[in-house]
Amino acid sequence: NPIEQLKVFVQLIFNDPRFLYHIELGEGTPVNGLIALSSFEIANRIAYGMTAAPPDTTLWTDAQANLLKDLNRIQSHVDRISSTALHQDQIVEFFKFFSGISNLSQPSSNSQFLQGIVTTGLTDAVEQEFRNFIIYSVFTQNASLAQLMNSKYVFPGNAALASIYRTNQWASGAAPQVAANHAGLLSRAYF
Repeated sequence: NPIEQLKVFVQLIFNDPRFLYHIELGEGTPVNGLIALSSFEIANRIAYGMTAAPPDTTLWTDAQANLLKDLNRIQSHVDRISSTALHQDQIVEFFKFFSGISNLSQPSSNSQFLQGIVTTGLTDAVEQEFRNFIIYSVFTQNASLAQLMNSKYVFPGNAALASIYRTNQWASGAAPQVAANHAGLLSRAYF
C-alpha cells in the first residue's frame, strides 16, 4: 500500500538523528581530540544561533568560498547580523521566555480594576512597548542585567498605556519617556 509506505518513510525521516539534531562532522584530522568545523558548519552556527534561521546570502557566500576560517571575518558577520530585525526578535523572545511571558492575554474588562483606562489597542501597545524597551536597553544602551531590571525608560505608544505609566505618549524615534513608578523589566505593563 503506497500510503502506508509513505507513512513509514516520513516516520523514518523524522526519527533519524541526522534530521532531529544538527550533527557537526567537521573537516580534517583531529588535533588533541578536536576537529575544525567547516565553513558551512560555522555559518550554520552563526545564523541559527543568532536568528533561528538559515544563513543569509552574504554569510552563505562566504561559507561557499571557505572564508569562515578567519576570526575577523566571522566577527564581521556576527556584528552585521546582530543589527538585523531577525536577531532582535530572538533577543525579545529570550526576554519573554526569561520573564515567563508566553502569550499576552487580553486586559481585564472589570471597570473597577481599569479605573477609566480604555483598553482598545492596549494589548498591541503593551506588546510593542515591551519590544521597544528590550531593543533600546540591549542594543542602544548595551545595558547590564542590573540596568535592565532598574531602568525607568518606557515607550508607551498609545494614550491608554501612557496613562498607566503616568507619562506622555511616546513617538517612534523619540527619546524614551521616564516613568518613576515603573522601574525595570518586571514592571512593564506587560505583566
